Amino acid sequence: YFQTTNGLYEIEQGESKLFLSNEIIHKNKIINIFDTKDGLILVTQKQGLFYYSNGVLSKFSTNIDSEIQQSSIYSSQLLSDESIALGSISNGIFIISKEGKLIHHITQNSGLSNNTALALFEDVDKNLWIGLDNGINCINLKSPIKSFSDNTGTLGTIYTSITHENKLYVGTNQGLFYKELNSDAKFQFIQNTKGQVWSLFSYQNTLFCGHDSGTFIINNTTANLIFNS
Repeated sequence: YFQTTNGLYEIEQGESKLFLSNEIIHKNKIINIFDTKDGLILVTQKQGLFYYSNGVLSKFSTNIDSEIQQSSIYSSQLLSDESIALGSISNGIFIISKEGKLIHHITQNSGLSNNTALALFEDVDKNLWIGLDNGINCINLKSPIKSFSDNTGTLGTIYTSITHENKLYVGTNQGLFYKELNSDAKFQFIQNTKGQVWSLFSYQNTLFCGHDSGTFIINNTTANLIFNS
């Protein structure tokens, strides 16, 4: 397949013929085309992804369509687990499931050398290699170990952590923070816990927090002081 100002063409037996011509193709640069069992997936630079099947071109909706459209997609790769990696000019890498749900958003803030992903490649060990503006990075997507770097200094020094009711809590010298478990969301501060957190303990489905100010019971995202130090 190749794209011209007149539409999308295919080469068949050495001859080119018009394959698809409509307003979406005319107004958008196609970054890549993937052949799947459900039809073709077309990746555009600024309008996200589209399905083509049985002569019909339809939107491949994701839960991050607005972010994709603002990021200017430059590279893409269909991965072995049928997820799709999208490399952007200014916003790092998005990895979405075949259902269109965000799995990972990896940026310079979370470890990339920079936010411009010019090329993507998956090797036989399922590692994702990224050609960047200033070098090459490799991501082990199958690793059970994940790392989190707080480049802003907001969290401070972590003294304790625990998972409780599908949330990850971290206690630091700045207070108690939380985020949804297995999500790429940012850690949020729990009000009234400013100061040193020493320990987190779950007992009979109740989360206790040992703090410089005393002992708190943590109910979801609310801290209630039950004992003053």
